[in-house]
This record gives sequence, structure tokens and C-alpha cells, in this order.
Amino acid sequence: MYVDFYIVDNDYLNYLRNFDSRVSMNHNNAKQRPFVSILASCLGVDYLIPLTHKRKSRTLGTLPLNIKRGTNIHNFGTLLINNMIPFRADAARRLVINSVSDFKYKILLRNQWSILREEKFRLRLEKAVVRAYAFQTNQQNSNNPIYDNFIDYKLLESKAAEYIKQ
Repeated sequence: MYVDFYIVDNDYLNYLRNFDSRVSMNHNNAKQRPFVSILASCLGVDYLIPLTHKRKSRTLGTLPLNIKRGTNIHNFGTLLINNMIPFRADAARRLVINSVSDFKYKILLRNQWSILREEKFRLRLEKAVVRAYAFQTNQQNSNNPIYDNFIDYKLLESKAAEYIKQ
């Protein structure tokens, strides 16, 4: 599994939102917001997982996945796995942490980066991505109350393939 920070084009996000309103948006007047790109070879599809920098823990079953070290109570952010979208190389670009001008934000990104690169965390992440995908794509789960919190992965995969960059 490959983990890296990416900035996603507004056009691509807006395009996907036409098919699923749960697709995350760039915030602050379209100020760029980092996403984490996840290559899950077991799925055969690359995904962008929205990253929130909020420090409070969220619970939605085992998803989203909080970014923290071991049993440390300090949370560095959250990966919104239930909102992952298909990756398109023409709709996202890698975020270079050293190019970030806000010093506090740069430190936060570096802390997140170091945790995301740890083998133990990447294994947890891969397992969570596979579980989320299996849960959402199994129609028997459609009556589960948390099912509605998931993006329609299959629909967005097909629509992402049809996307034409403006």
C-alpha cells in the first residue's frame, strides 16, 4: 500500500458530487485541502481518502480511522475511509509538505506523514479500506444504519472512468 498526500481538483470533486452528495469538498473558498492517496492492490483501484485535521475522535463503527501513535490519546487527524473516492492522476497532484507556508500546518502534516508511513498503521489502514469496500459493496448491508454514511464506491468508480478534465 502506497500512502501520500494529494490535493484534489475542485472540478473532479464537483463532478463526483453530481453522482454522490457525500463526496467531500475543498473548503475555505476552494482553498486546497489535502487528501491521502491509498493504493490498495487488493481492490485493484487507487483511492483518495479525505483527511481531516480535526483533533477530536470520531466514531462510525471502526471507520473513520484516527491518526495516532499506539495508545497515545493525542489524535493527529482522521481518515474518512467511508468517503474515499477513485484516484485520477489528471485530477490530483501530490502535496509537497515543504511547500506549505503555514508553519503549524506543516508540522501537523509532518506528524501525520510519519504515522501514516509506519508499517503497523499502514496494515491497519489497508485492513480498514478492504473492510469498508466489502461492507459498502455488499447490498445485504443496505439496511444497516451506517450504510448511508458511505459513498457509493462502485458508482463513483464507473463515473471516474468517464471523467473528462475541463
